[in-house]
Amino acid sequence: MAESSLRSRGFALWVRVAPVVGLIVPICLGVLLAQAFAPPSIKRVVVTTLLNVILVVGFYVFSGNSGVISFGHIGFTAIGAYVVGLLTIPPLMKQVILPDLPSAVAHLSLPSITAMLVGCLVVAVFAAAIGYPIVRLKGVGPGIATLAMLEIIHVVLANWKAVTGGDSTLVGIRIDTTLPVITAWTVVVLICAYAYQTSRSGRRLKASREDFEAARSVGIQVSLERYKALILSAAIMALGGGLYGHYLGSLSPRTLYLALGFLGVLMAVVGGINSLSGAVTGAVVVSALTEALRRFADGFSIGALEVRSVAGVQEVVLAILLLVILVRMPAGLTGGREINLSFLSRIRGRRGPRAPDPGTVEQRVETT
Repeated sequence: MAESSLRSRGFALWVRVAPVVGLIVPICLGVLLAQAFAPPSIKRVVVTTLLNVILVVGFYVFSGNSGVISFGHIGFTAIGAYVVGLLTIPPLMKQVILPDLPSAVAHLSLPSITAMLVGCLVVAVFAAAIGYPIVRLKGVGPGIATLAMLEIIHVVLANWKAVTGGDSTLVGIRIDTTLPVITAWTVVVLICAYAYQTSRSGRRLKASREDFEAARSVGIQVSLERYKALILSAAIMALGGGLYGHYLGSLSPRTLYLALGFLGVLMAVVGGINSLSGAVTGAVVVSALTEALRRFADGFSIGALEVRSVAGVQEVVLAILLLVILVRMPAGLTGGREINLSFLSRIRGRRGPRAPDPGTVEQRVETT
Protein backbone atom coordinates (compact mmCIF):
# COMPACT_ATOMS: atom_id res chain seq x y z
CA MET A 1 0.00 0.00 0.00
CA ALA A 2 2.80 2.40 0.92
CA GLU A 3 4.59 1.72 -2.36
CA SER A 4 1.37 2.21 -4.34
CA SER A 5 0.70 5.49 -2.53
CA LEU A 6 4.25 6.63 -3.23
CA ARG A 7 3.85 5.87 -6.93
CA SER A 8 0.54 7.71 -7.07
CA ARG A 9 2.09 10.75 -5.41
CA GLY A 10 5.03 10.63 -7.80
CA PHE A 11 2.72 10.43 -10.80
CA ALA A 12 0.58 13.24 -9.38
CA LEU A 13 3.67 15.41 -9.10
CA TRP A 14 4.67 14.54 -12.66
CA VAL A 15 1.23 15.49 -13.99
CA ARG A 16 1.58 18.80 -12.15
CA VAL A 17 4.99 19.74 -13.59
CA ALA A 18 4.73 18.02 -16.99
CA PRO A 19 3.32 21.05 -18.87
CA VAL A 20 6.30 23.26 -18.05
CA VAL A 21 8.74 20.39 -18.62
CA GLY A 22 7.06 19.83 -21.98
CA LEU A 23 7.88 23.42 -22.89
CA ILE A 24 11.41 23.57 -21.51
CA VAL A 25 12.72 20.31 -23.00
CA PRO A 26 11.90 21.11 -26.67
CA ILE A 27 13.31 24.62 -26.27
CA CYS A 28 16.57 23.30 -24.82
CA LEU A 29 16.86 20.62 -27.49
CA GLY A 30 16.27 23.18 -30.23
CA VAL A 31 18.89 25.48 -28.74
CA LEU A 32 21.44 22.65 -28.51
CA LEU A 33 20.88 21.78 -32.16
CA ALA A 34 21.16 25.42 -33.19
CA GLN A 35 24.31 25.92 -31.13
CA ALA A 36 25.95 22.83 -32.65
CA PHE A 37 24.91 23.00 -36.30
CA ALA A 38 23.17 26.26 -37.23
CA PRO A 39 24.91 29.15 -39.00
CA PRO A 40 25.16 32.52 -37.18
CA SER A 41 22.09 33.93 -38.98
CA ILE A 42 19.89 31.12 -37.63
CA LYS A 43 21.35 31.51 -34.15
CA ARG A 44 20.32 35.16 -34.22
CA VAL A 45 16.80 34.11 -35.18
CA VAL A 46 16.69 31.67 -32.24
CA VAL A 47 17.85 34.39 -29.84
CA THR A 48 15.18 36.76 -31.15
CA THR A 49 12.55 34.04 -30.80
CA LEU A 50 13.49 33.40 -27.17
CA LEU A 51 13.38 37.14 -26.48
CA ASN A 52 9.86 37.15 -27.87
CA VAL A 53 8.98 34.14 -25.71
CA ILE A 54 10.04 36.02 -22.57
CA LEU A 55 8.05 39.12 -23.53
CA VAL A 56 4.91 37.17 -24.45
CA VAL A 57 5.09 35.09 -21.28
CA GLY A 58 5.41 38.33 -19.30
CA PHE A 59 2.28 39.62 -21.03
CA TYR A 60 0.51 36.31 -20.40
CA VAL A 61 1.19 36.33 -16.66
CA PHE A 62 -1.14 39.31 -16.32
CA SER A 63 -3.47 39.30 -19.32
CA GLY A 64 -3.68 35.55 -19.85
CA ASN A 65 -4.45 34.71 -16.24
CA SER A 66 -6.76 37.67 -15.60
CA GLY A 67 -8.52 38.00 -18.94
CA VAL A 68 -7.73 41.74 -18.90
CA ILE A 69 -5.96 42.88 -22.07
CA SER A 70 -3.14 45.37 -21.58
CA PHE A 71 -2.00 47.40 -24.59
CA GLY A 72 0.81 49.16 -22.75
CA HIS A 73 2.84 46.32 -21.27
CA ILE A 74 5.75 47.11 -23.56
CA GLY A 75 6.22 50.25 -21.47
CA PHE A 76 7.57 48.08 -18.64
CA THR A 77 9.99 46.58 -21.16
CA ALA A 78 11.18 50.05 -22.19
CA ILE A 79 11.86 51.12 -18.59
CA GLY A 80 13.66 47.87 -17.83
CA ALA A 81 15.79 48.16 -20.97
CA TYR A 82 16.96 51.68 -20.12
CA VAL A 83 17.57 50.92 -16.44
CA VAL A 84 19.68 47.86 -17.25
CA GLY A 85 21.47 49.68 -20.07
CA LEU A 86 22.39 52.67 -17.90
CA LEU A 87 23.65 50.38 -15.13
CA THR A 88 25.96 48.43 -17.44
CA ILE A 89 27.40 51.06 -19.82
CA PRO A 90 31.05 51.76 -18.84
CA PRO A 91 31.46 55.04 -16.89
CA LEU A 92 33.85 56.53 -19.48
CA MET A 93 31.29 55.93 -22.20
CA LYS A 94 28.57 57.56 -20.09
CA GLN A 95 30.69 60.68 -19.70
CA VAL A 96 30.87 60.99 -23.47
CA ILE A 97 27.29 60.21 -24.51
CA LEU A 98 25.45 61.40 -21.36
CA PRO A 99 27.53 64.19 -19.81
CA ASP A 100 24.59 65.45 -17.68
CA LEU A 101 23.77 62.04 -16.20
CA PRO A 102 23.36 62.14 -12.38
CA SER A 103 26.60 61.15 -10.67
CA ALA A 104 24.94 58.30 -8.75
CA VAL A 105 24.45 56.48 -12.06
CA ALA A 106 27.30 58.01 -14.08
CA HIS A 107 30.03 56.29 -12.05
CA LEU A 108 28.19 52.99 -11.65
CA SER A 109 28.82 49.90 -13.76
CA LEU A 110 27.25 46.60 -12.68
CA PRO A 111 27.58 43.04 -14.01
CA SER A 112 24.80 42.15 -16.42
CA ILE A 113 23.03 39.67 -14.16
CA THR A 114 23.03 42.11 -11.23
CA ALA A 115 21.73 44.88 -13.47
CA MET A 116 18.95 42.59 -14.73
CA LEU A 117 17.78 41.90 -11.19
CA VAL A 118 17.93 45.60 -10.28
CA GLY A 119 15.97 46.45 -13.43
CA CYS A 120 13.29 43.90 -12.54
CA LEU A 121 13.07 45.35 -9.02
CA VAL A 122 12.81 48.95 -10.23
CA VAL A 123 10.05 48.14 -12.70
CA ALA A 124 8.21 45.98 -10.14
CA VAL A 125 8.22 48.95 -7.74
CA PHE A 126 6.99 51.22 -10.56
CA ALA A 127 4.17 48.78 -11.35
CA ALA A 128 3.28 48.57 -7.66
CA ALA A 129 3.11 52.37 -7.47
CA ILE A 130 0.78 52.88 -10.44
CA GLY A 131 -0.90 49.50 -10.82
CA TYR A 132 -3.66 49.34 -8.23
CA PRO A 133 -5.90 52.05 -9.76
CA ILE A 134 -5.48 50.37 -13.16
CA VAL A 135 -6.53 46.89 -12.05
CA ARG A 136 -9.64 48.28 -10.35
CA LEU A 137 -10.99 49.49 -13.69
CA LYS A 138 -13.59 47.44 -15.57
CA GLY A 139 -14.33 46.73 -19.21
CA VAL A 140 -11.93 48.42 -21.62
CA GLY A 141 -10.66 50.67 -18.81
CA PRO A 142 -7.42 48.74 -18.07
CA GLY A 143 -6.53 48.55 -21.78
CA ILE A 144 -6.97 52.30 -22.25
CA ALA A 145 -5.15 53.07 -18.99
CA THR A 146 -2.13 50.91 -19.88
CA LEU A 147 -2.02 52.46 -23.35
CA ALA A 148 -1.95 55.91 -21.74
CA MET A 149 0.82 54.67 -19.43
CA LEU A 150 2.84 53.54 -22.46
CA GLU A 151 2.43 56.92 -24.10
CA ILE A 152 3.64 58.71 -20.96
CA ILE A 153 6.66 56.41 -20.68
CA HIS A 154 7.50 56.94 -24.35
CA VAL A 155 7.30 60.72 -24.08
CA VAL A 156 9.51 60.73 -20.96
CA LEU A 157 12.13 58.47 -22.56
CA ALA A 158 12.12 60.51 -25.78
CA ASN A 159 12.58 63.85 -23.99
CA TRP A 160 14.66 63.14 -20.87
CA LYS A 161 17.92 63.85 -22.69
CA ALA A 162 20.10 64.04 -19.58
CA VAL A 163 19.32 60.39 -18.69
CA THR A 164 18.12 58.56 -21.79
CA GLY A 165 19.68 60.64 -24.55
CA GLY A 166 16.21 61.61 -25.80
CA ASP A 167 15.30 60.61 -29.35
CA SER A 168 18.90 59.75 -30.19
CA THR A 169 20.04 56.16 -29.88
CA LEU A 170 21.64 55.13 -26.59
CA VAL A 171 24.82 53.21 -27.47
CA GLY A 172 27.66 51.55 -25.58
CA ILE A 173 25.64 48.69 -24.05
CA ARG A 174 27.56 45.43 -23.76
CA ILE A 175 26.43 42.80 -26.25
CA ASP A 176 26.29 39.69 -24.08
CA THR A 177 22.83 38.23 -24.66
CA THR A 178 24.17 35.03 -26.19
CA LEU A 179 22.21 31.90 -27.00
CA PRO A 180 23.11 30.09 -23.73
CA VAL A 181 22.33 33.21 -21.68
CA ILE A 182 18.90 33.83 -23.23
CA THR A 183 18.09 30.12 -22.93
CA ALA A 184 18.86 30.11 -19.20
CA TRP A 185 16.70 33.20 -18.61
CA THR A 186 13.88 31.70 -20.70
CA VAL A 187 13.86 28.58 -18.54
CA VAL A 188 13.77 30.71 -15.37
CA VAL A 189 10.87 32.79 -16.73
CA LEU A 190 8.87 29.71 -17.75
CA ILE A 191 9.31 28.14 -14.33
CA CYS A 192 8.27 31.37 -12.58
CA ALA A 193 5.22 31.83 -14.82
CA TYR A 194 4.09 28.24 -14.35
CA ALA A 195 4.70 28.32 -10.60
CA TYR A 196 2.55 31.43 -10.39
CA GLN A 197 -0.33 30.11 -12.48
CA THR A 198 -0.49 26.90 -10.42
CA SER A 199 -0.25 28.74 -7.10
CA ARG A 200 -3.31 29.60 -5.03
CA SER A 201 -3.09 33.22 -6.12
CA GLY A 202 -2.87 32.23 -9.78
CA ARG A 203 -5.83 29.88 -9.49
CA ARG A 204 -7.92 32.56 -7.83
CA LEU A 205 -7.08 34.97 -10.64
CA LYS A 206 -8.01 32.39 -13.27
CA ALA A 207 -11.30 31.79 -11.49
CA SER A 208 -12.07 35.51 -11.77
CA ARG A 209 -11.23 35.33 -15.48
CA GLU A 210 -13.78 32.58 -16.02
CA ASP A 211 -16.55 34.18 -13.95
CA PHE A 212 -15.88 37.55 -12.33
CA GLU A 213 -19.06 37.76 -10.26
CA ALA A 214 -18.86 34.14 -9.07
CA ALA A 215 -15.26 34.68 -7.97
CA ARG A 216 -16.22 37.77 -5.98
CA SER A 217 -19.16 35.94 -4.42
CA VAL A 218 -16.87 33.33 -2.86
CA GLY A 219 -14.59 35.98 -1.36
CA ILE A 220 -11.85 36.34 -3.99
CA GLN A 221 -10.38 39.85 -3.96
CA VAL A 222 -10.10 40.19 -7.72
CA SER A 223 -8.36 43.57 -7.74
CA LEU A 224 -5.70 42.33 -5.32
CA GLU A 225 -5.03 39.19 -7.38
CA ARG A 226 -4.74 41.26 -10.56
CA TYR A 227 -2.39 43.63 -8.74
CA LYS A 228 -0.05 40.77 -7.78
CA ALA A 229 -0.04 39.44 -11.34
CA LEU A 230 0.67 42.89 -12.75
CA ILE A 231 3.76 43.32 -10.56
CA LEU A 232 5.19 39.90 -11.50
CA SER A 233 4.33 40.49 -15.15
CA ALA A 234 6.08 43.89 -15.12
CA ALA A 235 9.24 42.35 -13.65
CA ILE A 236 9.35 39.72 -16.42
CA MET A 237 8.80 42.37 -19.09
CA ALA A 238 11.67 44.39 -17.57
CA LEU A 239 13.93 41.34 -17.79
CA GLY A 240 13.02 40.99 -21.46
CA GLY A 241 13.88 44.65 -21.99
CA GLY A 242 17.28 44.27 -20.34
CA LEU A 243 18.09 41.24 -22.47
CA TYR A 244 16.85 43.08 -25.57
CA GLY A 245 19.24 45.99 -24.94
CA HIS A 246 22.16 43.65 -24.33
CA TYR A 247 21.35 41.82 -27.56
CA LEU A 248 21.25 44.91 -29.80
CA GLY A 249 23.89 46.93 -27.95
CA SER A 250 21.78 50.07 -28.34
CA LEU A 251 18.34 51.43 -27.42
CA SER A 252 15.88 53.87 -28.91
CA PRO A 253 12.42 54.90 -27.67
CA ARG A 254 11.05 54.18 -31.16
CA THR A 255 11.99 50.49 -31.05
CA LEU A 256 10.26 49.93 -27.69
CA TYR A 257 6.90 51.33 -28.59
CA LEU A 258 3.59 50.41 -30.22
CA ALA A 259 4.88 48.11 -32.99
CA LEU A 260 6.68 45.76 -30.59
CA GLY A 261 3.81 45.93 -28.09
CA PHE A 262 1.13 44.98 -30.58
CA LEU A 263 3.34 42.23 -32.02
CA GLY A 264 3.43 40.69 -28.53
CA VAL A 265 -0.36 40.82 -28.31
CA LEU A 266 -0.56 39.19 -31.74
CA MET A 267 1.71 36.35 -30.62
CA ALA A 268 -0.37 35.71 -27.51
CA VAL A 269 -3.65 35.69 -29.44
CA VAL A 270 -2.32 33.41 -32.20
CA GLY A 271 -0.98 30.82 -29.76
CA GLY A 272 -3.83 30.99 -27.27
CA ILE A 273 -3.78 33.70 -24.64
CA ASN A 274 -5.37 31.55 -21.92
CA SER A 275 -2.46 29.16 -21.44
CA LEU A 276 1.31 29.27 -20.97
CA SER A 277 1.69 26.73 -23.77
CA GLY A 278 -0.29 29.03 -26.03
CA ALA A 279 1.92 32.01 -25.20
CA VAL A 280 5.08 30.07 -26.05
CA THR A 281 3.56 28.52 -29.17
CA GLY A 282 2.38 31.88 -30.47
CA ALA A 283 5.79 33.48 -29.87
CA VAL A 284 7.62 30.69 -31.71
CA VAL A 285 5.18 30.46 -34.64
CA VAL A 286 4.91 34.21 -35.26
CA SER A 287 8.68 34.71 -34.84
CA ALA A 288 9.40 32.02 -37.43
CA LEU A 289 6.77 33.41 -39.79
CA THR A 290 8.06 36.97 -39.33
CA GLU A 291 11.61 35.90 -40.22
CA ALA A 292 10.40 33.98 -43.29
CA LEU A 293 8.35 36.97 -44.45
CA ARG A 294 11.28 39.32 -43.85
CA ARG A 295 13.50 37.23 -46.10
CA PHE A 296 10.74 37.02 -48.71
CA ALA A 297 10.22 40.78 -48.58
CA ASP A 298 13.96 41.35 -49.13
CA GLY A 299 13.77 39.34 -52.34
CA PHE A 300 15.46 36.08 -53.31
CA SER A 301 16.47 34.02 -56.31
CA ILE A 302 16.13 30.31 -57.11
CA GLY A 303 18.15 29.45 -60.17
CA ALA A 304 16.86 31.59 -63.03
CA LEU A 305 13.85 32.70 -61.00
CA GLU A 306 14.35 36.03 -59.27
CA VAL A 307 11.78 37.50 -56.89
CA ARG A 308 12.17 41.19 -56.15
CA SER A 309 11.60 42.75 -52.76
CA VAL A 310 7.97 43.30 -51.82
CA ALA A 311 7.47 46.11 -49.33
CA GLY A 312 4.83 45.63 -46.63
CA VAL A 313 4.23 41.92 -47.20
CA GLN A 314 5.19 41.08 -43.60
CA GLU A 315 2.59 43.38 -42.04
CA VAL A 316 -0.14 42.30 -44.47
CA VAL A 317 0.38 38.57 -43.91
CA LEU A 318 0.53 38.95 -40.12
CA ALA A 319 -2.71 40.97 -40.18
CA ILE A 320 -4.41 38.29 -42.30
CA LEU A 321 -3.13 35.58 -39.94
CA LEU A 322 -4.60 37.42 -36.95
CA LEU A 323 -7.97 37.79 -38.67
CA VAL A 324 -8.05 34.10 -39.63
CA ILE A 325 -7.17 33.01 -36.09
CA LEU A 326 -9.81 35.30 -34.56
CA VAL A 327 -12.50 33.99 -36.92
CA ARG A 328 -11.63 30.30 -37.23
CA MET A 329 -9.77 29.60 -33.97
CA PRO A 330 -10.70 32.29 -31.42
CA ALA A 331 -8.98 30.33 -28.64
CA GLY A 332 -5.69 30.22 -30.59
CA LEU A 333 -3.61 27.37 -31.96
CA THR A 334 -3.57 25.54 -28.62
CA GLY A 335 -7.23 26.16 -27.88
CA GLY A 336 -6.19 27.91 -24.67
CA ARG A 337 -5.10 24.58 -23.14
CA GLU A 338 -1.84 23.39 -21.66
CA ILE A 339 0.00 20.33 -22.99
CA ASN A 340 -2.34 17.33 -23.25
CA LEU A 341 -1.31 14.59 -20.83
CA SER A 342 -4.07 12.09 -21.52
CA PHE A 343 -1.61 9.66 -23.17
CA LEU A 344 0.34 9.48 -19.89
CA SER A 345 -2.75 8.32 -18.06
CA ARG A 346 -3.26 5.54 -20.60
CA ILE A 347 0.35 4.44 -20.22
CA ARG A 348 0.01 4.46 -16.46
CA GLY A 349 -3.21 2.45 -16.71
CA ARG A 350 -1.40 -0.35 -18.52
CA ARG A 351 1.43 -0.52 -16.00
CA GLY A 352 -0.38 -0.19 -12.73
CA PRO A 353 -3.05 1.70 -10.82
CA ARG A 354 -5.08 4.16 -12.78
CA ALA A 355 -3.81 7.72 -12.54
CA PRO A 356 -6.01 10.22 -10.74
CA ASP A 357 -7.73 12.79 -12.91
CA PRO A 358 -6.02 16.23 -13.01
CA GLY A 359 -8.68 17.89 -10.86
CA THR A 360 -8.22 15.33 -8.07
CA VAL A 361 -4.45 15.67 -8.33
CA GLU A 362 -4.62 19.42 -7.89
CA GLN A 363 -6.94 19.12 -4.94
CA ARG A 364 -4.67 16.61 -3.22
CA VAL A 365 -1.53 18.65 -3.84
CA GLU A 366 -3.18 21.82 -2.51
CA THR A 367 -4.41 20.12 0.65
CA THR A 368 -1.04 18.56 1.51
